[in-house]
Amino acid sequence: MSLCCSASSCESFCESPCESVGATLHPASPAVSTSDPGAYSRVLAPPEPFASQSTERVRDHATRLLTAACNGHTADVTDLFAELNDGKKRALLNAVDAKTGNTPLALAAMHGQLDMCKLLLFHKADVHAVNKVTRETAFDLAKQHQHKEVMKELIDAGVEDYDDI
Repeated sequence: MSLCCSASSCESFCESPCESVGATLHPASPAVSTSDPGAYSRVLAPPEPFASQSTERVRDHATRLLTAACNGHTADVTDLFAELNDGKKRALLNAVDAKTGNTPLALAAMHGQLDMCKLLLFHKADVHAVNKVTRETAFDLAKQHQHKEVMKELIDAGVEDYDDI
């Protein structure tokens, strides 16, 4: 599988390295300050749907999802979602990479993983999620990397503010 990035900072997540995924992952949490990018690394408590689970287990789920999104492993995501109830699935769908602020949908869009984008959107990933560090959306990343089919899918899912493809 060929991905669009070739930097080396996410070797532990992507089959083809890129600069998009950090090593410390936390699900999105209301405790994360939108004005403080460093706050991602300080989130200690799991979000409400995961309150009964250890932070390490939640991080494992987030790592699994972000890794699968980056690499287009839809079967892994389907298996993970089968293990979780709806509340946990919703919380995990918009997990945030602590290093970059990207969601699974943003990673999939950046890497041109069309089937992964479709799967995440089917499960109600937030198509309008904005990276709190770069202020980019999944659509912005797909556009930067010229993934036109992904861009069309995101438009079909509700992206409204876009230029011609």
